[in-house]
Amino acid sequence: MPFQVKFSENTTFVEAVYFGTVTQDELITAAKTILELSNKHNTMRLLADCSDVTGGHSAFDLYELADWMKAVAPKIKEALIFPSVNLASENIKFWENTCINRGLKVRIFNDRESALQWLTR
Repeated sequence: MPFQVKFSENTTFVEAVYFGTVTQDELITAAKTILELSNKHNTMRLLADCSDVTGGHSAFDLYELADWMKAVAPKIKEALIFPSVNLASENIKFWENTCINRGLKVRIFNDRESALQWLTR
């Protein structure tokens, strides 16, 4: 799987790290894993490190995932770390806009420190 999801006891958020090519099915699996951990640890805060994503999914995949996320986790707060690959960065921008349009708190950052500052306040 081109992702890892974890919850560390010394944090207040679930962390997902994505790398390489992430397909639609893998995005869905990651989202379900994230929500399981979020519910288990009673947090709706998510740090998604997308800095090493190269692609693999479409804008339509993200659109559908945002609809699902709105339905099952409307109070999620997600900080995204921006990828360096141009195609992947366009998808991340699309994800942010699609989520914001649904009333979800999602924001892109260029570095981990800025993302954590926003996520934890």
